[in-house]
Amino acid sequence: MKRFQVLLGVGGIALVVGLNILVLSLIPKDSGLVAASFTIPRGERWHYLYEHNMGPGMTLEGDFRVPAGAPVRVIVLSASQYETYLEYGAVGAPLFQQSGTSGTFSFSPDSAGTYFLIFEHLSNTNAQNVNVNWRLHGNNYMTALVGGLVAAIGAGFLAWGFREKRQAALLAPPPLLGPDPAASVVFFPPPPPSAQVLPNTPGGAHGPEGPHTGPEDRPDHERGP
Repeated sequence: MKRFQVLLGVGGIALVVGLNILVLSLIPKDSGLVAASFTIPRGERWHYLYEHNMGPGMTLEGDFRVPAGAPVRVIVLSASQYETYLEYGAVGAPLFQQSGTSGTFSFSPDSAGTYFLIFEHLSNTNAQNVNVNWRLHGNNYMTALVGGLVAAIGAGFLAWGFREKRQAALLAPPPLLGPDPAASVVFFPPPPPSAQVLPNTPGGAHGPEGPHTGPEDRPDHERGP
């Protein structure tokens, strides 16, 4: 396989994949309103969480209520912050936090990644029931950026492949052409028949069938009177 064929193949695939990612990322995402009820188990280090993959342009919002009246704390952490939270039970500066027996929350990330919406005990470490409504919506512009970049790379490979194809065509030696069979065959019609020339023979006339034999040439028994 020639190099320009590889470039055209890779470029075409990358362009199609990139455009698909770009188009899909520009379609607004909306989870719809999700209503849930859960229980934070008894214990100081227990919590309840929702995990979301988000990027710039997306928003996680909703509201919560604690029916029993004891306050809870709502926080949003990044993936690295959550690892620290699991190890030490707290983080210094959550991306979002709200405390109370009821309230609202809203969070939009600055970069793409995995984010955790966490509900934890505040002062009461007994089991707590929580009602929550949340909604995730918007466009992930980082995914759109990745799709556009892949499509641009594919277009570049296509342009490179077409240039290589033109250069290969210019450098290729001209094909060796043999004589045109229709032009190299010359037809000569056969010559017209000519009269047969016979040598002169004394004593007889000659015709197409040979010498004519007169009476004087015949044997005696064939001569007439």
